[in-house]
Amino acid sequence: MELTDRSREIIGLLFNEENLRDKIYPFLSERYFVEPMHGEIVREYLALKEKANKFPTASDLRYALKDDKVKEEFDACVREHKDVDLEIRKDYVKEWFKGRMIIDTLGEMTDGLEEKSPDFILPYLDKLRDICSFDFDNSIGLEFSESAERMFGYLHENSKVVQTGISTLDKEIGGGWHEKTLSLLIAPSNVGKTLCKCSFAVSAFLSGKNVLYITMEMSEEEISKRIYVNVANISMQELMALSKEEFKAGYKAIIGKTNRLFVKEYPTASASANTIRNLLKDLRMKQKFVPDVIFVDYIGIMQPNRISAGDNTNTKYKTISEELRGLAVEQKVAVVSSNQTNRGGYGKAEVDLTDTADSIGQIMTADVILTIGQDNEMRDNGRYNFITSKNRYNRRGKVIPLMVDFSRMKVYEETDDDKIDKSLATMKTIAKKTEADNLETTKKFAGLK
Repeated sequence: MELTDRSREIIGLLFNEENLRDKIYPFLSERYFVEPMHGEIVREYLALKEKANKFPTASDLRYALKDDKVKEEFDACVREHKDVDLEIRKDYVKEWFKGRMIIDTLGEMTDGLEEKSPDFILPYLDKLRDICSFDFDNSIGLEFSESAERMFGYLHENSKVVQTGISTLDKEIGGGWHEKTLSLLIAPSNVGKTLCKCSFAVSAFLSGKNVLYITMEMSEEEISKRIYVNVANISMQELMALSKEEFKAGYKAIIGKTNRLFVKEYPTASASANTIRNLLKDLRMKQKFVPDVIFVDYIGIMQPNRISAGDNTNTKYKTISEELRGLAVEQKVAVVSSNQTNRGGYGKAEVDLTDTADSIGQIMTADVILTIGQDNEMRDNGRYNFITSKNRYNRRGKVIPLMVDFSRMKVYEETDDDKIDKSLATMKTIAKKTEADNLETTKKFAGLK
């Protein structure tokens, strides 16, 4: 049934989408269609095209078909899935069509191979390479001298940039997380990389963006719990004390929003860029959901699409980074992930790229790298140092002090109120120390008497 469904879509695209028709036509053959009526439709289509030297219209082809049942099936093909978004259909149709072409070519290549010389295979290898490059993308690049409108739109279009929610950070990295890029957060273990990604995910969601969060370390429920306390602006302790009615009321912050947030869990070290690619296809088809930004938690526990026995950790992380960035470009989405520092990054207020773990390859691949520093005093005071260690949009090495609320899973900029609270706390500490010193002096003086 799957073959029949895709066959109908292929025939329908010949008449409903001229751009895709031009891509399909050079490869079109009746042999690819299992249903005899579909083969007859395609055969007549190709004959009319050759005879008139132009693509036949639906009316032309219907008139040429002789059997009434074939005409009814042709009408169904032209109507097939017209109400489904073209971008959703393209990947499924492309993979089906490529599969049929490959099966047919392999059948030709192996037929009678024992009686023929090995050179007989060579033309088929070229044909298979052409089939593997088959795509519905008709773009041939940007011609600079004729791209003023496109470039002006690129410079001033903010919808393709997902803000981090931290204005100082956005200013440093060109407005936020950019479409078709890979950004990395690099920090020591247990500093709060997942906390940061959850906080950035909430900021993106509340600003009206579609967000996909991939987790390979924590469960979907655990990530969702962190997202909930951030959205509701309550602590973990307050969350556990909520009644069922109060808990449901917390979702009022997202009721009525047209954008959505999905959390998907995979077992540790089981997912690759291809895994995410297949998930995106399913989300488009089943949920009509296309993310603006994907958070991947995290590179260090992913697998490359292909594993070679000789790959070391450096090669592995480089490959994963390249594949994630390739996914970002292909899907036109911003991807944000993270990885750990080596031991040199622990307990440092400022972490740099010399502290990154195992792989220089990920540094070469990423568009933005934010290293996160935090010594013990900073942790006690709820502070981070974000450093723009790699930055395609501005200078690198900028230190951005931020606040962190561990109980509410928030990363944010220091406000005037925070500064006042800090000053008051400092004054209280000084006052207590002064009072203690005065008491000690009084005791000493009394002892002398």
